[in-house]
Amino acid sequence: MVEALARIHQARGTIPIADLARDVGLSRRRLSSLCNLETGLSPKQVARIARFEHAKKLVQSGALPSDIAAAAGYSDQAHLSREWRSMTGWTLRQSRADFPLLQDAQALQG
Repeated sequence: MVEALARIHQARGTIPIADLARDVGLSRRRLSSLCNLETGLSPKQVARIARFEHAKKLVQSGALPSDIAAAAGYSDQAHLSREWRSMTGWTLRQSRADFPLLQDAQALQG
């Protein structure tokens, strides 16, 4: 199970669950059962969170939404926006205000 979770995080949530199960030598059902037992989440939910975390880092870096969507494995910018709103309750624009760029923070201090 540790290997499966590590692979999800290494792939930043973009690995298909069927491929993951095959790679770790488990059926999808057994992988789901073990993952739920260990984390309380399905493998797909763990992957969704990993993909969101990667997107969040890209938002914090100041990347454009279309570039974030492509780099984080979302089908398009609208998909990213829906997932972002679902996970945070905020729009990407609201989140950018909450995650100031490092350069902006330094300018405010200096």
